[in-house]
Amino acid sequence: MLGNTKAIQKHYWDFLKDSRWNRDKIKMPKYAILEAVIQDDPDFDDLAVLNKQIEDGLVRVSKEIIASLNLIAQK
Repeated sequence: MLGNTKAIQKHYWDFLKDSRWNRDKIKMPKYAILEAVIQDDPDFDDLAVLNKQIEDGLVRVSKEIIASLNLIAQK
């Protein structure tokens, strides 16, 4: 996720800095406020399978991020 402006990026960083995706970050990264691994060990020899793994991973991680944002917003 990347904010269009530094202020937006800082706003979301404040929400997400303690999330599981940023626990190891000491300060806000320059270009991203959240990074998630979609596929740990991609097999580029089978692109059809890799494509499906990426699609499934994106859906899964997106749902996790949205759920985290919803929990944070309730606080």
